[in-house]
Amino acid sequence: MNIIKELKENQEDFEYYPTTQEIIEKLYQYKKENFIDLKDTLDIGSGKGDFFQKIESIHQRYKKNKYDNIFYNKYAIEKSMILIEKLPNDIFVLGTDFLKNSLIDKKIDTIFSNPPYSEYEIWVEKILKESNAKNIFILIPERWKENKKINNIIEKREIKYKIIGNFNFEDSEDRKARAKVDLIHFSYKYDYKKQPFDIWFDQEFQIKTNSKTEWSINQEKKENLSMIKKENIIKELVSFYEEDMKNLYESYKLIQKIDSKILKELNVNIDSVKESLKNKIEGLKNLYWEQLINRLDKITDRLTQKSRDEILNTIIKNSNVDFNEENILSIVIWILKNANKKLDDQIKEFFRELSLPENIKNYKSNKKIYKADWRYEKHEMEKYILDYRLIKEFYSSFKISWDGRNKGLNNNVLNFLKDCITIGKNLGFNISNKIENEIFEPSKKVYFSFLDSDLKQINFMEVKVFKNGNCHFKFNQKFIKKLNIEAGRLFGWIKKPSDIVEETDDITIKEANDYFKSNFKLQTNNLKSIGF
Repeated sequence: MNIIKELKENQEDFEYYPTTQEIIEKLYQYKKENFIDLKDTLDIGSGKGDFFQKIESIHQRYKKNKYDNIFYNKYAIEKSMILIEKLPNDIFVLGTDFLKNSLIDKKIDTIFSNPPYSEYEIWVEKILKESNAKNIFILIPERWKENKKINNIIEKREIKYKIIGNFNFEDSEDRKARAKVDLIHFSYKYDYKKQPFDIWFDQEFQIKTNSKTEWSINQEKKENLSMIKKENIIKELVSFYEEDMKNLYESYKLIQKIDSKILKELNVNIDSVKESLKNKIEGLKNLYWEQLINRLDKITDRLTQKSRDEILNTIIKNSNVDFNEENILSIVIWILKNANKKLDDQIKEFFRELSLPENIKNYKSNKKIYKADWRYEKHEMEKYILDYRLIKEFYSSFKISWDGRNKGLNNNVLNFLKDCITIGKNLGFNISNKIENEIFEPSKKVYFSFLDSDLKQINFMEVKVFKNGNCHFKFNQKFIKKLNIEAGRLFGWIKKPSDIVEETDDITIKEANDYFKSNFKLQTNNLKSIGF
């Protein structure tokens, strides 16, 4: 379906006019000539990411080597959920409705925006007033020069600007229009006193004092939100967050009612108040995003420890995203898209973890003989399968107290066993027992089982952990076959089910057909499937 038609039919056409190739070419040449860095860039009203894709395509003609990347981090604010779903995975969504989101706490070097022209005045005012970016590129109608509010902000923040070029959309590749527009570069001299957060703070909190003494508040707000029922999780969390943010603002606004003489006597420093509020806003957002992420168990339960940590760390790293229902939806979509890639990557990672010489059997087409010092990394392209009896080596296995008592498994062993259960579930094994409920002792066998289609308990894996750090596994053979087939497919060693049959002796064509592409996938088109 044509993208414009799809947007209109779903009432999501918020004046979507993708920036033309001609404009992007001009912007790139200007950036190149003026040595402007685009490493951390936010596109406000990003559409489906055309700006990043077009400028990266241009950069290919000029890049010095394969490590010369024009962007380090790519961020977007986009209102249309249809367009958000079409954004590449490497673009992180910082918000949806721009007018409901703040730029004050966004740590961005460069901003680009091609705003809806019916609202361009309010967009430009907000960007210039709130932005921390060193460089701002905006594409807006020629008449902007007559706007008093925009000119007042330019004067107040001492912003410099240059019109890079004049354009129209009459020959647009994507959507034609008669609008005549200017591409403008805005920049300002770095001065702490002129930073957007300070301007916003001064407008919101009319506090006057001559005190220069530091004043900080160390107490962090801690809320217990674990009692919220899952079916109401989003609305309840957003409601609590909005109430907490409102209380936070109101608490700080009370300071403006205190006589300046009293503030001075109390050694209250306004800069410290600003910094304290800034940190509390960030901390509050962190708290609520973490609460939400902890409830995404239908996603996180499918991820290994490493995959889960990578996704959660990315969310927390970008936790300055405003916590509202629209942004939650965009973040969940982003998690879903990235989680599915992780689900495949972690199969390969798990397979590598078990790839010791004593654990493998070569494909028939692989005639190489491995030496005693063989490691997977040294023979990355060799083709092989894992045996169902496996050994995994750890530096140490058990936590031992000062008096020699066994205090349980070390975290690295415990996390790997959890990963075994996770990979098993993703390949279709409904494993009933949990690692945390099992008691591990040196050299003692521990069994994990699953229910088959007839509701019979079948052994999934038998584990024996030794004091020297070795861990012996005896896996269900059906699981190992599935793992070998999926790893072979994901590494590109096999292209179709019959390939694995030709390369091995113990996998039938029926098994190959049944197990090919059996790794679990999250459905990005149905958020109800994960409980939202």
